[in-house]
Amino acid sequence: MLIRMLLMIDTKVQLKKDILSSQQFSWLDNIYINSIPTELENETLKTTMLISDINSELANWANDTFTSVDKSIQVQIFFSKQFQFNFDEVIKTLLHFFVQNDWRSNGFSNFIDPDTKQESVTIKIHKIMM
Repeated sequence: MLIRMLLMIDTKVQLKKDILSSQQFSWLDNIYINSIPTELENETLKTTMLISDINSELANWANDTFTSVDKSIQVQIFFSKQFQFNFDEVIKTLLHFFVQNDWRSNGFSNFIDPDTKQESVTIKIHKIMM
């Protein structure tokens, strides 16, 4: 059981990428895990998603052991400067997608990069993995 739990911790980010890739959101151009390639960091004409680990906490303790892991992920979206979709609808659809796949979020925060003037959003989600 411990090995299974450790494997789930290691595959957390890849699992999330697979879920999002299979959905094929039409507004999304790229998905990266942990970091955006240096040569693409200033790309403002494509909408890019960055998925990274926040933490994994042991959960549901009983008899001096745990039975699950509470996995947290940060999803950052850097919207194209030519983004043509309704921002609120896109975020709402994405949050519904997370909920339908048993992920939970307390909301999101958005900001505009002062250098590129590119709009971005950060969503923190978590899921208890048995």
